[in-house]
Amino acid sequence: MLVVHLVKTYIYTSLLYSCETWRLNNTDAKSIDVASNNAYRKIFNGYRRESVKLLQIYRKCLPASVLIDMHKILFWKKMFYHLS
Repeated sequence: MLVVHLVKTYIYTSLLYSCETWRLNNTDAKSIDVASNNAYRKIFNGYRRESVKLLQIYRKCLPASVLIDMHKILFWKKMFYHLS
């Protein structure tokens, strides 16, 4: 779907810009996930209480908190190999 592609391309890149430097607690990570989930609900006309996990799995999209963790791991991996 074009809309999901646009969300992944524009929204996630803006949302995750420089996330490697963030210090997130569980509340912050949950609020980022809520914003991401609300975007999926809006796209697919879902209700607030419906889970979007199956949609994310079907569309091969990870939750925002997992994407943040992946960005951090890749950042530190690059830093480690750059310093070596």
